[in-house]
Amino acid sequence: MTRLLQFLAALPGILLLSIGTRWIVTPASVAMDMNVPMMEGMARSTQIADFGAFFAGSGLFILIGVVTSRRTWLYAGAIMMAFAAVFRTGAWLLHDAAFASQAITIELVTFGPVLALAAKLKMDESSEDG
Repeated sequence: MTRLLQFLAALPGILLLSIGTRWIVTPASVAMDMNVPMMEGMARSTQIADFGAFFAGSGLFILIGVVTSRRTWLYAGAIMMAFAAVFRTGAWLLHDAAFASQAITIELVTFGPVLALAAKLKMDESSEDG
């Protein structure tokens, strides 16, 4: 069971890390895939850095958690994805943004296996202590 959860948690980690990498390698392409227009000047630097750091960091946190079996890293990646969903919802509620139901669903589904693995690791630790 743990191996399956590790595999399922690693998939979003790999996906997120690859999206983050695309932000530095092919930013115009990934921006188009995400329906985000490329900005100009200093705004472009911020756009590439912030999007790239968010995706690469989230993915790396998850992968470190999978490889090391340390729940803290898994939680860090899951929290990043959960906040993305929260901020999208806030943008809709407070700032007249379109409701991004598809993106929110993907974010919530993405961190499900990560949290499941963290819960499994916690149960394993608890059974070792007892």
